[in-house]
Amino acid sequence: MKNYGSVALLERLMFGLQRLAAVGRAEAWQRDQALGLTPTQAEILALLQRRKGAGLTLSSVAEELCISMPTASDAVTTLVRKGLVTKVASVTDRRAMALRLSARGRVMARKVGGPPPVLASAVASLGVDEQAGMLRGLVGVIRALDATSAAPLARMCVVCEHFEPHRYSGADRPHHCTYLMSPVGPLDLQLDCPAHVRGTALHRDQVWAAFMKKTPIVQARSKRRNPC
Repeated sequence: MKNYGSVALLERLMFGLQRLAAVGRAEAWQRDQALGLTPTQAEILALLQRRKGAGLTLSSVAEELCISMPTASDAVTTLVRKGLVTKVASVTDRRAMALRLSARGRVMARKVGGPPPVLASAVASLGVDEQAGMLRGLVGVIRALDATSAAPLARMCVVCEHFEPHRYSGADRPHHCTYLMSPVGPLDLQLDCPAHVRGTALHRDQVWAAFMKKTPIVQARSKRRNPC
């Protein structure tokens, strides 16, 4: 008889992630189709909503969603024609146009920006500790992808210059955000923060080392200077 326990842990984890992604895609497809949108158009609206009106260039949209420029351009052209997205001069590059949601676009983005209800309900059925463990695992996976440039640059706490891990040792919310000037707990960790400021490579390494060792970043730095 086959020993099903012999299936590698990594293989089982990848199967689980793929199954979750398939459920999310199917549910999102039905929702988007009912609203007269393609999945790409809906993702663009949700992305612009998360940026809180800052505006994104077409190339930034393509990069963040891991799609080609022609695909992004076609989707944006349709969204502009539908009156859901507007083009304005970019404040960072006068040669480029920034994409922003129109008033109608903001209404539509709220409809497509939330998580698929069935998948969200399944995650919500987990206990708080299980949810915290899942979030921590996702943070680690996304950071690993970010470090190898295999995915768009992450806008997470653990790669942000505002994040100070384990500043409050032993507290329920042990981390600190210098942007919010507030403690941060395990369930507060962000994966796509609009206020994110990417730290230097050295800073990101120091933050991650401190985060994993559960020590303040100042201690982590001092240990690097004096390994004895």
